[in-house]
Amino acid sequence: MIPVDFGDWPGRIVFGAGTVGRLAALVDRLGGRRALVLCGSTVAGGEMLVKVKAGLGDKLAAVFPEVRSHTPIEMVERGLVQFRAGGADVIVQWTDSVPPDVPPDTTSGPNSCGGVTTFEYDSTGFALTGPVHVSLTVLAGSPASAGQVQACMRRVSIHELGHSLGLLRHSLFDEDIMFGSPIVDYPSRFDRRSVELLYHSAPTVQPAPQ
Repeated sequence: MIPVDFGDWPGRIVFGAGTVGRLAALVDRLGGRRALVLCGSTVAGGEMLVKVKAGLGDKLAAVFPEVRSHTPIEMVERGLVQFRAGGADVIVQWTDSVPPDVPPDTTSGPNSCGGVTTFEYDSTGFALTGPVHVSLTVLAGSPASAGQVQACMRRVSIHELGHSLGLLRHSLFDEDIMFGSPIVDYPSRFDRRSVELLYHSAPTVQPAPQ
């Protein structure tokens, strides 16, 4: 996979060889303390989970290996219990299949993935009560190639990271990564300026209690 490192944002998305070994440092970079790993039985029984555990080290809160397609409510409830017990504060999950590990094909292609970022607020609407949840999904039945799926997931991951950093609204301009359905591969100068302005402004929403 082509190495990608967005290191000049307040957060960071990293792709490429050797990056699993840097997971603990990335959790620190995001301001987290420990991470709960969510995966399905296939990943849980393979070498990837061993590498993820090694990469997280003492940043690993727990592993929840019961992720299934269609997100049954009983599975969510079990995962929530384990999350609360483990004290994780970084949650990003695949809602179904994991995208293929191939170089991204940035040529124009059909829409093949999606993402959503959700926040839990208290009754005032001005304070978070829990972690931010980012869910990523590969759309079933898309005619896109594996490379086009990978390129789509890269765009959507960066877009959802923008939401988790506090850019809650979509841009009206398709040259921005925060456009509602992103079509560009990198944050624009306007995306970057929005983040700079946000992080030099007084907060209007308080973080969740630790």
